[in-house]
Amino acid sequence: MRLALTLVAIGCIPAGISYAQQVVSAHAGVVHYVEGRVFIADQPVQQKFGQFPDLQPDEVLRTEAGRAEVLLTPGAFLRLAEDSSVRMLSRELSNPSFELLSGSVMVECDDVPKGASVTLRSGDHSIVFEKHGLYRVDAEPALLRVYDGKAVVHSGSKELAVGGGKQASLTGAMEAEKFDAKNGDAFYAWNGLRSSYIASANVSAARGLLASGSPWNANGWIFDPWFGAFTFVPYNGLMYSPYGWAFWSPSYVMFAPPPVYGGGGFVGGTSGPVRPGTIAGGRPGGPTRVGTSGTVPRAGGAPPVAPAAVASRSIGGFGGGVPSGVGGASSSGGGIAHASGGATGGGHMGGGGISAGGHR
Repeated sequence: MRLALTLVAIGCIPAGISYAQQVVSAHAGVVHYVEGRVFIADQPVQQKFGQFPDLQPDEVLRTEAGRAEVLLTPGAFLRLAEDSSVRMLSRELSNPSFELLSGSVMVECDDVPKGASVTLRSGDHSIVFEKHGLYRVDAEPALLRVYDGKAVVHSGSKELAVGGGKQASLTGAMEAEKFDAKNGDAFYAWNGLRSSYIASANVSAARGLLASGSPWNANGWIFDPWFGAFTFVPYNGLMYSPYGWAFWSPSYVMFAPPPVYGGGGFVGGTSGPVRPGTIAGGRPGGPTRVGTSGTVPRAGGAPPVAPAAVASRSIGGFGGGVPSGVGGASSSGGGIAHASGGATGGGHMGGGGISAGGHR
């Protein structure tokens, strides 16, 4: 495991609004967030303020009683469930690839640029994600589920396209069949929460870019010190995650409702994350809340989740923060850009749950 940090000034935000940081990364594989027991190359991931572990080729990322999130090509995330492991095969930004060794992973693609893809190997099968969507792959039994989007499975000379609402076994005959995409488990719920937090950070980061006048010429990763986390900012317009959360560009963020700071976390706004005990899956205008029965209405092409799935032991909050000694979340300090680095650490923006970092 190696930590890589490269920092350069990119400007400041007036009137008490914090600056944002752009990730100038030539590769994928930044471990953006962890909670619980997580290991890289069998070494525990240590929570160090302002640093993100950077996966190297052939290194194994493994969870025990914990979960992890990895940044891929801008707008795409790989997330590991408890007792899961993956090996990094390629850090190429336009075509990152991993091998699933055990457990379960989900891939969220809010944007996959033309000509780019994300690849996951499972046994003798290679799964390519080329479109906006939400995907899950389990090692035992070996299974691909496509909640939204399209995945292409390759095995030898065989090829199978699997569309939204369908699953395919990764053993035996290559066939796609329908599955019940209206319910999800705690891992699915945690993915939705992570998506909502990152979307909320997008509003803050995009507003910071707009206020500073900093150029933004391509879809990319941004670090926002208000949230102590990286987020995805599109070059133009706005995009939606498979869960229905909005990601605003600097030129469109003026139309975004601001997040509301509540006692249980950030709530409200088009991209605001939910309070502990609710499930991500909102639609433009705010998050959808759930009670004690029923399901979350379908939003953004993603399946609703049964309330039982909300009863997770964690809420998937933010980790990380501004690198110490090189700036801060101030109204007058210069921004700092970060090349292929970052931090797992810091704390949740909302209370409740078990996390590797402290609560805030």
